[in-house]
Amino acid sequence: MQLDLDALAATLARASPNFKLNDAGLGDLGAAIVADRVNAAPGRTDLRELRLYKNGIGDAGAVALAGAVEASVSLGALYLHSNCIGAAGGVALALALGRNTSLHTLFLKTNRIGDSGAAALAAALGNGRCALTTLSLQENGITVIGAAAIGNALGRNSALTSLSLQCNALGDEGVSAVAKGVALNERLLVLDLFHTECAVDGAVALGEALRLNSTLVSLSLGYNKQVGANGAAALCARLSGGGNGTLLSLSLHSVGLVGYGERAKLDKFSGEEESRSRKGSGLSSSSVASVLAGGCGAVEILALSFNKLGDGGALELATRLPSCGALRVLELRQCFVGQAGAEALRAAATAPLEASGELRAVALEVML
Repeated sequence: MQLDLDALAATLARASPNFKLNDAGLGDLGAAIVADRVNAAPGRTDLRELRLYKNGIGDAGAVALAGAVEASVSLGALYLHSNCIGAAGGVALALALGRNTSLHTLFLKTNRIGDSGAAALAAALGNGRCALTTLSLQENGITVIGAAAIGNALGRNSALTSLSLQCNALGDEGVSAVAKGVALNERLLVLDLFHTECAVDGAVALGEALRLNSTLVSLSLGYNKQVGANGAAALCARLSGGGNGTLLSLSLHSVGLVGYGERAKLDKFSGEEESRSRKGSGLSSSSVASVLAGGCGAVEILALSFNKLGDGGALELATRLPSCGALRVLELRQCFVGQAGAEALRAAATAPLEASGELRAVALEVML
């Protein structure tokens, strides 16, 4: 898309607190023009948002915008997702954050900042001056190196409330590094680790962190298929074993849970070597019932959709629902649950609670 300089000038001329120029073909030149406009009015106090996603902005444009962030005294949110910002742009934005006290929201998802950019942003988060409360770094080529820096920063940061590292190849080591920061953090509310190549060890580390953390209310660990029943059970066991009483929403979509009947089918139609591999990874060595063996703490919303549970897995879960007194919503969409499993779940949802023998104060909704 070719940049329309006249249209850009007309948009910037409007005295609006929110600049929205999404998918406008800005590129680095357009980003620089926007930055110049902001810099031209350093005392302006009504500018609140810059929405510039999907504009082909690269490092040069990000550097220019970083200058605008540093100069602004009122800019609160900067949306730069789905651009082409690399490490240099990420570093420039991080340096600006270290000198800015107004920006509270930064969306950089689907860029290319990598570990260098992530480490620079982590340094900014560790700076007591940084006011960010929401940071999205989804799909940025971040690995264990960047995750370690972010985890270290979380242990010192007292402002961030929402962090997304979705779709980065952190692995168990990277997730464990983030978990160490979560254990020390006293502010974070939402953590998104969807599709981060987490497996059993990472899930265990998160569970241990939640024993110490007292603020996190939402954790997404979906689409980490190597977590399996072993990892999910370890996480839930730590939630119900004392410590964190604040986690209200837990997403375990597509984490490799397999119901009893479905496991039998896999063992029948897969080779012996594949079966051993699944057991070694934790995908089938524990039952689905073990996930909720001790309940799930204070969790009110548990999402288990897109796991191959079948009726066998549904029956296993049904036996444990009476021990989950806080649970209000159980999501089981696309889990291959038939009529028998559905009936067992609905019956369990209305059964007396295991701990008190009383009925639930709020009905449990099972979403199939």
